[in-house]
Amino acid sequence: SVVGYEEHARFKSFEPDARAASGAIFMTEKGQRRFFCSGTEIGKTSDGGGIFLTARHCVANTETNKIYENLSVSFSSNQSGPFYDATPVALFSRNNALRSLGA
Repeated sequence: SVVGYEEHARFKSFEPDARAASGAIFMTEKGQRRFFCSGTEIGKTSDGGGIFLTARHCVANTETNKIYENLSVSFSSNQSGPFYDATPVALFSRNNALRSLGA
């Protein structure tokens, strides 16, 4: 039989938590902030900063591996902020080796 609403209602929805952790990455160039990519906050650092997981192409040029500058993250639903400065701290290469960026 098809699982009905009553059966589905037994399971806890993580949608509110997922929405709160989903963020947008913005890049600022020539004084203009624009939406660039997205990601998810997956934890906190010891000093309370967020750990934000995103795709490599969101933070580095895929051909040169140059890390993009002037990145920020926002968790608002309308891209109006607040904005938090974002600094990439590690990348995984194509062969899955972790490369620390020394931040």
